Amino acid sequence: MANDLWKETLRHLDEGNFTALEAMLGGPKGFNKQITDWHKTGKFADQPEALAEAFTCACMLGRVSTAEYLLDSNVDPLAGTKTGLNGFHYAALSGNLAVIKLLIERGVSM
Repeated sequence: MANDLWKETLRHLDEGNFTALEAMLGGPKGFNKQITDWHKTGKFADQPEALAEAFTCACMLGRVSTAEYLLDSNVDPLAGTKTGLNGFHYAALSGNLAVIKLLIERGVSM
């Protein structure tokens, strides 16, 4: 079951289905817990594109704690552009001011 969840997560990240991914992971708290747990246990180690997309996803959804954790873990904030937009773009388009503030404070370029 856990492996199926991981495979579905990778699919959603690849396809840019960020809202569906969050719902599948149990909402905002489930999203944060699962993404950070997977990162801490090395699940993303051989999936750098998926990790970058997870950051972009967190920005789009306004998940500041997830975005902050990933920035603290040295995820490239400009790498998750599979959909054509990076995390900063998605945060702006979604009106997620708290995420925008975090990105500016961290010196992430627009």
